[in-house]
Amino acid sequence: MSKITIKKSDTFLVTCNYTDSSGVGVDLTSIDIKSQIRSMSDDLLCELVVAKANQTTNTGQYTLRQPNLFVLDVGNYLWDIQYTSDGVVTSTDTIEIEVGNEVTR
Repeated sequence: MSKITIKKSDTFLVTCNYTDSSGVGVDLTSIDIKSQIRSMSDDLLCELVVAKANQTTNTGQYTLRQPNLFVLDVGNYLWDIQYTSDGVVTSTDTIEIEVGNEVTR
């Protein structure tokens, strides 16, 4: 399982690219994207906000960000992304998020 590390109070913001097997961006117009962060015991903590880029100029690109006022406490969490296209559901590998204390407050 992959792991990313962030600090408490930092904004969880990720820019992603959805590509085909050749690495070419796939138009996301008709693809539903869903992403969640869960505790290690599988409790839902938040649904990430999905914002698709302009698919004409940035095909396959989108961002995921935490909802306003949501902050992850220090600890470890699970995260993945789910895509639904024409009734077919696929998910990314699960990624562990490690949240540490910030120094500057």
